[in-house]
Amino acid sequence: MAIDEEFLRKIVQYLDNTENAEARNEIELLVEQSKGNKVVYDQIISIWNKFPELKKLEYINSDEAVSKIELKLAELETAHVKPAAPQTAFSLLFKWAAAAAAVLLVGFFAYISYNRFEKTTFFVKNTGNVADSVTLADGSIIYMDSLSAIKYPTVFKDKTREITLVQGRAFFKIHRDTLHPFVIKINHSSVTVLGTSFNIDTRNKAIALKVSTGHVKFQPNANNPDGAILHAGTGIIYNEVTGAEQLLYSVGANNQSWFTHELVFVDASLTEVCKQLEEYYKVKIVLKGNTTAFEKLNANFKESKLTSVLEVLHDTYPIKIKQLGDGSYNIQSTHK
Repeated sequence: MAIDEEFLRKIVQYLDNTENAEARNEIELLVEQSKGNKVVYDQIISIWNKFPELKKLEYINSDEAVSKIELKLAELETAHVKPAAPQTAFSLLFKWAAAAAAVLLVGFFAYISYNRFEKTTFFVKNTGNVADSVTLADGSIIYMDSLSAIKYPTVFKDKTREITLVQGRAFFKIHRDTLHPFVIKINHSSVTVLGTSFNIDTRNKAIALKVSTGHVKFQPNANNPDGAILHAGTGIIYNEVTGAEQLLYSVGANNQSWFTHELVFVDASLTEVCKQLEEYYKVKIVLKGNTTAFEKLNANFKESKLTSVLEVLHDTYPIKIKQLGDGSYNIQSTHK
């Protein structure tokens, strides 16, 4: 009678997260299908319930865990010995199955303990003056702006996929995995997602989170476990100094422009356009005069230089544009 190692692995995974209804239903079905599976399952449950330390394997040494399991197996084996009982074929088969299950069980618990106790290797990615990207072990992609840094593991081993945005700004495209939520730590705050895309900016002592697709959960600190659920097209700005929160019910199309290199304006006022140009090109633009009567701008600029964009504005509106010695620009309305 062969012991199904895959079955044992599924039992261990279920015991590691008993709230997983799908795993529980699968185990129950497998137990019903085979008497051998029931023998193995009952013995594992007996050890699990009589040896509560196993439920916190991440806090114990692997060698110690194996030794304790072996002692517990020996106790169970002694308790089942009945010298006067005849050795029928079924009883021999039962003992063989139990013994084989015990050996495999020790191996599985040792494997789990080792993987949890083993030190996880982390990398820190700094972009310097050039934007860059990182592909994580689960296939998620992080697009990092210049002067940004993230800390991430080589592999994800825990129930959550956790990384840290150390500084700067990044756009995240997260691989969907409902069993292992993706968590981004930002100082005392955190963002939890299943699979979505969003932008996080940690500059200026604030966290600006803007969601492009799906939904995310933002927790400003440990004292606010409920946090805020944000859906596509919305966002939040959290001031890390004062604790103030500002919900954004409409996220502009240019919140990803720093890595798409595309500016999109839809019915945008000249004031809004200048603000976006300041952010994207990192220049100071001072708008003077009355522009309230100007038509809204509808235009796309893909990998365009600032001078090219300003030429379009000059041709569209009655304005004069002057570059100053410090690199900033004055835009003066000539409308009367």
